[in-house]
Amino acid sequence: MNKYARLRLIADYLAATRNEIAVDEMLLSLSNLSNRRAVYIPRVSKWVGWTTGAHLYFIWLSIACFWVLGGAIIYFLFDLVNFSIKHIINSLKSEKIAEINDGAILDLSPRAATILDSKNFSWTPKIWISFPWSSTQEIPQGKDVVPFISIVTGYNIFTSFVMAIQATYLMFFKKKYRKWMLQSYTAFRWFLVFEAIEKITGNLIIVNHFDRWAVLVDRRVRIKRRKECKNIKFIIVQHGTLKTASNSKLAKDFIKNLPTKISEVDTIYALNEIEKNKFVSNILYSKPNKKINCVCYKSTLHLSEISDSKHPTVLFVGHPMCENFQISVYQALLGMLNFTAFYKPHPRSSESIKIRNAGWDLITDSKKFPRVDLIISYPSTLVDEYRQEGIPAVVHSIDENPLNYQNTSNKAILTLQKSYSNLNFF
Repeated sequence: MNKYARLRLIADYLAATRNEIAVDEMLLSLSNLSNRRAVYIPRVSKWVGWTTGAHLYFIWLSIACFWVLGGAIIYFLFDLVNFSIKHIINSLKSEKIAEINDGAILDLSPRAATILDSKNFSWTPKIWISFPWSSTQEIPQGKDVVPFISIVTGYNIFTSFVMAIQATYLMFFKKKYRKWMLQSYTAFRWFLVFEAIEKITGNLIIVNHFDRWAVLVDRRVRIKRRKECKNIKFIIVQHGTLKTASNSKLAKDFIKNLPTKISEVDTIYALNEIEKNKFVSNILYSKPNKKINCVCYKSTLHLSEISDSKHPTVLFVGHPMCENFQISVYQALLGMLNFTAFYKPHPRSSESIKIRNAGWDLITDSKKFPRVDLIISYPSTLVDEYRQEGIPAVVHSIDENPLNYQNTSNKAILTLQKSYSNLNFF
């Protein structure tokens, strides 16, 4: 790879990272942490439920200083050693895979296995490229799992290490990236996956919308089409709703103002017509004379029955941004009636200690969806999926003030009364 190609690839990584930064800045604003002393720790949704903000600024400042003074190099050295060892072990265990010619599913989302394990997607390629940081689900039957480490070389691993360091210090020296330079922790893996996809010809299928992985595949497809693979197809399957989770103007405008659009996609599998229109108008960059195929598919839930439930059952669909609000609603309902409550955490974020100790039944199996009488949720895909099963939902904003719990708890009572004429009130 020549110097120009490396710089181009680093520029693509920064373009992908801009979308991650935009998501974190929106969540920081919704959490009100940005109203205090600003912190720029990546993946806000993963840690916001674990802190009240005290001393957070100093934690971020300490990590950032360590990162720029050599911590990044140490971190990437661990990745270098880790993937080098995995590469050697894989080479000893099995034959090296030089190239994949019939397309592949890229397991770059924790939702991939759940979404694609359906008759809707029986046509997808047989090859399933797995990644150690995202393959948490059971792979659908009939797929040939190929670890991504088996299609990269030792040289790819080393060049990814070098470019990760270059990208980190480029972010530090560029003012618009400096405060978010901890985002570069993703650089090594991003560059390595980029090199892995070079070995794949044929259709590429992902279940990502606009995150760093979606941009990565988009940029790699662009390069492939310029070189030799004119007929390659890039397919995105929607895994979750694009509905605005908050009533704030920032959240409503976020998707419209996405910094980096997806330009090379050929086909989108959307949840419905409304979602399709949002996807096309907000996430995609429309090229002249390029036709995008749009297919709507119906996602389905496999609901599990609850045994021996003598009281109404309620499922809270959780997210770190609304933990305090949902706990307030739960406690309010506990003070009014007998019911059984379940809490299903967001699949990409771990629940906090206060959620674990709240008293409801915590669902740790990501594939388990109990058949309940009511769900209480922020605007999520599960709301529509449960409604398709005839189960009502009370929906609240993701950044709802915990002091406003009464309105939601009253709606929950009224909804349950329609199913239970004799609710057991205290």
